[in-house]
Amino acid sequence: MNSNKLIAVLVAALLPLSAPVLSQERYAAVRATPDGIGKAYMGREIAHVMSYHGAPWLERPERMAEERPDL
Repeated sequence: MNSNKLIAVLVAALLPLSAPVLSQERYAAVRATPDGIGKAYMGREIAHVMSYHGAPWLERPERMAEERPDL
């Protein structure tokens, strides 16, 4: 195994160990709003989970112009 492959294997093996540390720095507890859960990720509050009942809202005709999901 050449040195580049060995380094790639070692990085891949050690990466999961560093993930929890990185994610803890990005999350923060915040005052919950009516639309959120009281936890923020990188400065933005996480919204409640939407069930299948919200599908019509996602498929409305004006969504493309309002939200620009293509960007």
